Amino acid sequence: MARRLVVVLAVFVGASMLLLSGSATATPKAVRLTVWVRGYGLVQVGDSSPRQCLGYRLCRMEFTVEPRVRLQATPLGISQFRYWRGCLPTHSSVCHLRPGSNTVHLRFDLRGSRVDPIPLGSKLQLARWTMSVQSVRRLGSDLIVQIQATNSYPRTNWTFGLADWIFLWERPSIAGKQPPVAVAPDRCTPPKPNFLTDVGTSQDPYGVGAVDVGQTVIGNLCFPLTGGAVLRLFVQPGTVFPPPAFVNGEPIVPPNPPSRASHWFALR
Repeated sequence: MARRLVVVLAVFVGASMLLLSGSATATPKAVRLTVWVRGYGLVQVGDSSPRQCLGYRLCRMEFTVEPRVRLQATPLGISQFRYWRGCLPTHSSVCHLRPGSNTVHLRFDLRGSRVDPIPLGSKLQLARWTMSVQSVRRLGSDLIVQIQATNSYPRTNWTFGLADWIFLWERPSIAGKQPPVAVAPDRCTPPKPNFLTDVGTSQDPYGVGAVDVGQTVIGNLCFPLTGGAVLRLFVQPGTVFPPPAFVNGEPIVPPNPPSRASHWFALR
């Protein structure tokens, strides 16, 4: 009877040791992770290949990962990392998945966003130009903005291809509650040099304002003021070339509201 008890105890202890050994070496259970991304950037989860999101529409990415996996955010182009939500820490472009979490959010912002405009005198690379706002001054009831632009396109460019997409963002009344509006640069004439007519050369097929590859020009644009608060300058992404106003000879139609992909410049 004693011998049988010893055998039973030995079997029980051995089985327990196997269970403990197995639990100690068991692979953590994988979880299904959803990453929501807004903006322009790359997401790398663990050792997987980076995936990219290119735009302001939400990108949804699905991964099968181990708990506490490492997540890395990398901005693309002129974008910048803003935040992680749903993982630790949230102050860094690198974070780790929270225990029990299966959804995280990532945000990239374009450099030159409405909340982080390009400072006066600083340059920003656009699709076809490298642009900066050099100076701003009032002239009567108008605002004169001096623009510096370098043609970064691989062939000749024309200044109207940039100017027709530049708008002033102004609040019509300082005391009132009217929402801000966009103001086009074709409602008044700036002092020389006019960015549209006095810089560059005249070349076919579009005439004045031709700027060669790598050439830098400086000129003025004029925006009529309504007596309200001047807020920002923004560049709407050009959708066609030449712009509709140039083709039709009609006034530029300001975008209200501005595109979420617009680039913003400070005016002070």
